[in-house]
This record gives sequence, structure tokens and C-alpha cells, in this order.
Amino acid sequence: MLDKVIVWSEPQLKFKLGIQESIIDPKVGLLSHGPLDFNSRKRRFSKVRLGVICKEPRRIINFLNKLNSFIPPQKVGDQPYKGFQLIYKVPIEIPCEDEIGRITDSDLSGTLSLRGKSFEQVVELYDQKIQEFHDEMRGRYDVLVIQIPRELSEYEDPRRSRKLWSSIKAAAIRKNIVTQIITEKTLTSKYDCDNMWNLSLALYVKAGGVPWMLKKFTDTESFIGIAYGIKKFRDGQRVLSGLAEIFDEFGEHVSVVSITSEAFGKDFTLETDGSYHLSEEKTALLIEKLIEEYKRKIGNPPRKVVIHKTTFFNRAEKEGVKEALSKFDSIYDLVNIVENPSLRFFTAKKNPPQRGTFLRISAASGLIYTTGYVKSFKTYPGIGIPKPLEFHLDEGKSEPHKIAKEILALTKMDWNTTHLMIRKPVTIKYASRIVDILKSGLRPHELVKDIRYYM
Repeated sequence: MLDKVIVWSEPQLKFKLGIQESIIDPKVGLLSHGPLDFNSRKRRFSKVRLGVICKEPRRIINFLNKLNSFIPPQKVGDQPYKGFQLIYKVPIEIPCEDEIGRITDSDLSGTLSLRGKSFEQVVELYDQKIQEFHDEMRGRYDVLVIQIPRELSEYEDPRRSRKLWSSIKAAAIRKNIVTQIITEKTLTSKYDCDNMWNLSLALYVKAGGVPWMLKKFTDTESFIGIAYGIKKFRDGQRVLSGLAEIFDEFGEHVSVVSITSEAFGKDFTLETDGSYHLSEEKTALLIEKLIEEYKRKIGNPPRKVVIHKTTFFNRAEKEGVKEALSKFDSIYDLVNIVENPSLRFFTAKKNPPQRGTFLRISAASGLIYTTGYVKSFKTYPGIGIPKPLEFHLDEGKSEPHKIAKEILALTKMDWNTTHLMIRKPVTIKYASRIVDILKSGLRPHELVKDIRYYM
């Protein structure tokens, strides 16, 4: 029998000087208090300097100059964008046209004329342009803004197995360069206020800023997100990239590790539901490497660990986690998060369920709405019909309500957007994104430990 539905309140965020407020919209906290690291020793820069590689210099510079403008709200629930320096308490430097790395028409025409090899040539072109710009401007910029012009929009089709965004990220990561990629969709959006809020936050974070953090909300000391990606070769070989990233008790990213498995049937398997799973040995190796990274940065291994994954934990993975964490005397929960559950809620009113609505399904499973109706706005500030996340405790002793609260809180730690509603917890959102970059050719030993390179 199903339990009574509960609506959890919003997790509290910390902003400047440790001010805590139960705010659903981080924009309100930034406008009211400034970023968490303002006037603290955590912020080690006095300005944010942009580098730019693009095809349309004037258009891109005009777009970036909006970062220093006032833009009124355009949608329900919006907050006015008041300019980069007023919000983040630090200036942003936008280059002039003669300081920009250029992609020319001849660059593109020569590349796109090569049938069957155009994608590889486009990636090679960007790799070359990034290296040339970095050689000339090394030490004079913090974040490199890169345009994907409309001529290359086809390479951003989500149906493609290889995406230009991921390949550009991989090329920059190999050179230890933090990037912000600007697409035609971003440039043509009619919502300038939303655009500048999201872009400004991303640039501030990628320069090293810490905008907000969760107030301590659980006895769990670390959260881990696991994702797998398969790369298939023409000869039929399949190589699995296993990725795990770890966050601290406040939801801040600590580190990331990856392993590659080539022996299908030994190092990884394919289940009947179409999901891939690592062997016991490989799972133990992945988790042990990650905890060692945590120890190196934090000082001690975590006493309590929660691991999120979007596929179930099979027997081999459970044994692998047990083997690894027993070496550190860490207790743990293994949580399978189902992104598209069949169960939905319907309210007696015309409004959808509230964000934070929780239902316990069984002693080891539940549903949590991380998007939904917001009372303070008297509306649902999202697109389409909100869908819950379903979760199953595959191993562990935590109650479903505790797991649900942790998932809800971790949706507020995505520093790449100021959107009111983030559906996925940061654990699974970024693990999947990094796997996409790995599949584009980045090798495990080329991984950078800082999440800012993958945003």
C-alpha cells in the first residue's frame, strides 16, 4: 500500500558570508547577497578575462557585451539581470575584435568539402585554432569562448553518435583550457535575460568562482555519480568507459576518475534490459581510485557514501563496491535513479504536483518531483509536464525519505545554470556529460579532475 504524499521544503543555500535562505531561485540569492566566495579567501581572482575564437567577431562581441548590461525580466519568475560586476562583485573583461582568434569562410569551405571526413576535419580545425590562440594569448585569459557557427549546426544534432560540442571540449581539456561554447541556438534565443544569467554564472564558475553551496543537510559525507559509455568501432569492437565522480557533503565537486574496459564478457557485460555493467574487479578499481582521490583532497575517507546510477546495480557491481569501500570502513547506499518512471501523480486541481512532492512506494523505493508547481510563483515555471524521478535502494539501510531529500538537494548544485527547475541531481547529470566527452576520444589518463572543464 502506498504511503501518504509529502511535500518537502526547499533545501537551504549558502551565499555571501554564510547567509542561508530557503531560496528556490539562485538568482535571488546572488542578487541579494552575492556569491559565496565574495570577500573570502576562496576567490583567487580579481577579474574574469575572456578569450574568444569565432567566425563572426562583431556578432559575438556584441553578444558578450550584454554581460555588462541591465536586462529586465522577460518570463514569469524571472529576476532582472543587473550586470556581471554588480551580481558577482568582480569585473569581466571582453576582448576587442583584434584580440580574437578567427575561423574564416575559407577554413570552413575547405573543411566541409571533404566528403566522409568532414567531421574529423572540423574537429582538427578547432584543435588547431585553440592551440594557435593559446600559444599567442597564454596567461591573458581565464575562459575561452568558442563559437559553433550555423554552418556547423548539423554536427550538434542530438541524434548523432559524435557531437562537435563534446569533441571541442575534449580538444581543450587536453590542453588544460576551460571553455564556454556558444551555439546558434544561444545566439538566436529571444530570452536575453535568461541567456545572460546562465552565461554569466557559467563564466564566473569556470574562472574559479564558487556561487553558492548547500547548507549541511545530511549525515552522508560524500555522493558519487557513476555512468558508463560505449564506443563502438567499425570492426565491431566495443570499449566501455566507466566514469565516477565524487562530491562532498555540501554537494561541491571533489574529483573524477575513469577506467576503460575492452574485454566484453570479462570486464563488462550487457544485461537483458540493454544496460551495461562493470565486472566486480573493475567496479572495485573504479571506486577505490575515487576514494583515494577524495582522501588526497579532503584528508580522510568518507564514513558514509551514497552512490547514484541510472541503471540497477547487478551482483558483480554490488560486490565490487563492497570490496572497495570495506578497505576504508565506509558504509554506503547504492541508489538506482530511474529517469522516466511509468508512475505519475495527478492533483485534484489543474496545477501539477509541487516541486519536492515525495511518495514512498516501498521500504526501498520512492518517487520525488524535482520539478513542478511553485507556490510562491503561483505557476509551474517549466516546459511540458513535470515528471518525477523514481529511485530504488539496491543496497543499504537508508529510508526512502532520506534518499529523496538528498536527491532534491543535489539538483540545486548545478553551477552551469540559474534555471529555477533542475530535474537531475548533479551526481548523474555531470557523470553522463563527462562520459559523452570520453566517447569523443578523451582517454582516461587525459581526464582533468576539475568539473569546470566539462561544463
